[in-house]
Amino acid sequence: MIKSEDNLGNSILFFLSVLPLIFQDLPLASFFGSIAKCPNLFIAPLIFLYLVAKNKKVEFYEISKYYATYSIATIITSIIMMIITVLFFTDGNLYVYTEYFPIKLVKAGFYNFLYFLTVYNLSILSRKVSLSFIQSTFQLFWLCLVLYGAAEIIHPNPIPFIHLTEFDEYQTRLILTSSEPSAAIMLFTIISIVVLALRFFRNSNKTLTFLIGILSLLILLGIGAKGGVFFIAISLIWTLRKNISWKLFLFAILIFIPLVFYISQIIVPLLLSDIENFTSVSTRTTTFIAGFESLYKFPIGQGYGTYLVFFPKMLLPIHQQLSSFLHIPFLDDELVEMVSSGLNLGIKAGIPHEIMLNGFCAIYFYFVLFRYYFKNVKKILKQEVKICLSFLGTFIFLDFAFAGIFDTAYIYLIPFVLLPLILNIESNMSISNISNDNSKINLQII
Repeated sequence: MIKSEDNLGNSILFFLSVLPLIFQDLPLASFFGSIAKCPNLFIAPLIFLYLVAKNKKVEFYEISKYYATYSIATIITSIIMMIITVLFFTDGNLYVYTEYFPIKLVKAGFYNFLYFLTVYNLSILSRKVSLSFIQSTFQLFWLCLVLYGAAEIIHPNPIPFIHLTEFDEYQTRLILTSSEPSAAIMLFTIISIVVLALRFFRNSNKTLTFLIGILSLLILLGIGAKGGVFFIAISLIWTLRKNISWKLFLFAILIFIPLVFYISQIIVPLLLSDIENFTSVSTRTTTFIAGFESLYKFPIGQGYGTYLVFFPKMLLPIHQQLSSFLHIPFLDDELVEMVSSGLNLGIKAGIPHEIMLNGFCAIYFYFVLFRYYFKNVKKILKQEVKICLSFLGTFIFLDFAFAGIFDTAYIYLIPFVLLPLILNIESNMSISNISNDNSKINLQII
């Protein structure tokens, strides 16, 4: 039997594993780089070491095994790419943009290693606490984010010391504890849907669940990330296409009316303004195309340390070809600044950026990861929970494929961690029901 102090210890560790994921814009980044925007950088390694020392072994589950393999494989391919680059492209020079290849490789590669540490901790600790505690934890974080969003409506940036980014540009939109609306909508969507899924699964109060859903929608519209709201709508349509019922139809109408209004009145005009001014559309489109052209030229990826040699050289030629092909005079100011300074070089979407860095290894990893997720979502028996998690997986994939960046978005690991727990509980409940039925049959026979 597990001791009460062990239960308390595991609960504290689980809470401490999730808590840092909420903060994604800490000023610590000024001292330790962008990876320190989230305090998970300091907490996840400590919890990992504690769990390994306590269990006296490294205990893998399927998701943590995927991340461990991907992290090791990409480090190896990046080392190979660094050797090739130094021997054949830089004449033995190990520096570019004042960056030293081996150091840059370690820094960039540590992002995915930290993802492994995070999912390792969550996979173990989530199995050592009750689902009731997990639900309470996420409901608490949801409530804190809602209250913070309400405070932002009254006064932008209400707690300055948890933010690095200046928010003059976003004073009309909520950013919560993130660095920008596009990150905030990923954070809050995941927290909200996880809360709703757990409440549906545990048959919590329906009226309160409905209120949580309505408040969540209002906060999401307040965040107002163009791509995020659009992907929410697409994900809902895709998820409900085969699961529609009268109850779901009415619920979908309640959601779609404000979403359609928001998209038509706010997102479309902003998008047309972007296109008219040739601003972010130019940079996003050029870098996106560069990511997939890179796959053709560098099948194993450009490497964590050496992409700074190859990626900048691709941007301006692709931009010129794009403008010529579309006959649209896209501005290249931002691209020129990126190429000349070496700052902010990368693709403005997580999965294409990983493909640029790690080639076919990244494609295989995300294919396996999302195949695992959606394959297991289909096994969920409770319809409301299945719809919630199916929607969430679709939204996460679309956002990271076209808009969101990974960096410190560790929160997206949560549904991957909770999915096997829900399936395991449903499986045990089914076995218990079968045993009860057999007992009744035996009693009848006696």
